[in-house]
Amino acid sequence: MDAFFGLVPIDDATAQSLYNHVVKAMTDVGIPYKENLIGLAADGANVMMGKHNSLSSRLKEDIPTLFILKCVCHSFHLCASYVRLTLPRSVEGLARDVYNYLSSSPKRTSELKEFQIFVDIKPHKLLHPSQTRWLSLHMVVSRLLEQFEALILYFTNAVWEDRILAAQSILDNLKDPRNRLYLEFLDFILPYFNNLNKQMQAESPQIYTLHEAVCNLCRNLMDCYMNEDYLRKTSVENVQYQDPRHFMPLQNMYLGPKVTASISNNIHGLPQQAIEEFRKRCLGFFIESVRQICMRFDFRNPILKRMSAIDPKSVVKREVASIAPLASLLPGIVKDSELNDLDREWRSLRNKDNLDSNMPVEEFWNHIRKMKTGDDRYEFPVLINFVFSILSLPHSSAAAERIFSAVNVMKTKQRNRLSTQTLCGLLHSKRYLKDNTCFNFPVDKLLISKMNSSLYVDDSD
Repeated sequence: MDAFFGLVPIDDATAQSLYNHVVKAMTDVGIPYKENLIGLAADGANVMMGKHNSLSSRLKEDIPTLFILKCVCHSFHLCASYVRLTLPRSVEGLARDVYNYLSSSPKRTSELKEFQIFVDIKPHKLLHPSQTRWLSLHMVVSRLLEQFEALILYFTNAVWEDRILAAQSILDNLKDPRNRLYLEFLDFILPYFNNLNKQMQAESPQIYTLHEAVCNLCRNLMDCYMNEDYLRKTSVENVQYQDPRHFMPLQNMYLGPKVTASISNNIHGLPQQAIEEFRKRCLGFFIESVRQICMRFDFRNPILKRMSAIDPKSVVKREVASIAPLASLLPGIVKDSELNDLDREWRSLRNKDNLDSNMPVEEFWNHIRKMKTGDDRYEFPVLINFVFSILSLPHSSAAAERIFSAVNVMKTKQRNRLSTQTLCGLLHSKRYLKDNTCFNFPVDKLLISKMNSSLYVDDSD
């Protein structure tokens, strides 16, 4: 489970300062962090994840066995952001210009609605490409394509009636068939990034699926432009994704169903030279996509590669004979003295019948946890402790991002002087009420005892 711990105000965002604050926050409440901390996930900023001078490097000095992972959601959002720069600027510019033209005027929005009704399209609002919302880019593209015909009619009318230069520029871009092709291409390819991002934002454990999920994403991208035989015979980490010798012919490159149909039927009426340039741009997009992923994810990481062993499907299929190779890579989780017991329990589990591989991973291992021997002893105590520790390892910092979103909801213009302590109290209250309702949550004596005059001490100074 994910749970809110606390907010810490800082004056200095250096690595040493962050380290001091993190250590103090845990030691102040009696948490022996050197014994209890097993994993850290954060964004890839140097001050957080730098190799030599960062929060992670300092924690690593205290805890040599600490598992460290750059947040997958941050990483793949950055991948999508950098990759889109390989396409013409006019594509993203079109999305921003349309949004900016309409969002500032209720009158224009109302007029657009008339054209949406005329072409029988749902009157959805246009969306803004955000720099901070991880999944926004595809939604912007999809909405723009959905409203494309209504937008052309609206801006044609705006040019004739209002004679605004901005409207003419937007209309020209809308009527440019190349921009429509690029949008259709993005509508096909961006869900690959978004689907992985959604998976890694899940509150359920995903660390054991991470390596396979990223490998599948890479293969899906490379399959669009690389020779099939070469890909089938080569592992992902060894693929020479920038070597033209392994590329399929440019005209055979797969760019999505809409683009393929448009080009095949010459719907957009573009000359061959323009189509050729479009294909080359898309090829550059694919290559840069894979390059950005390889820069941010270590496909050779032995820990992530071996974690799939605890997948229920892998257990039921008896794919892994020994769990010791994985355990030896995580000495902070299991002691050397427990390795024999761990592997003995693992091999005993492999021979169990009637295990349901379709159960969610938490339910599957909780079911294993409850198994007992004939003398009423738990059958797999060491293995369960090991697996539950792995499932507790972070795969992203999405839970922390949700806290930041909650803070933004609480700290409004009307409540802009809320102290950090008050915000912490509100967030803890929210977590406390999560599994209850406000009118029937249990109020125990300890909670009542805290309702005293110290609640009203002014600590603003």
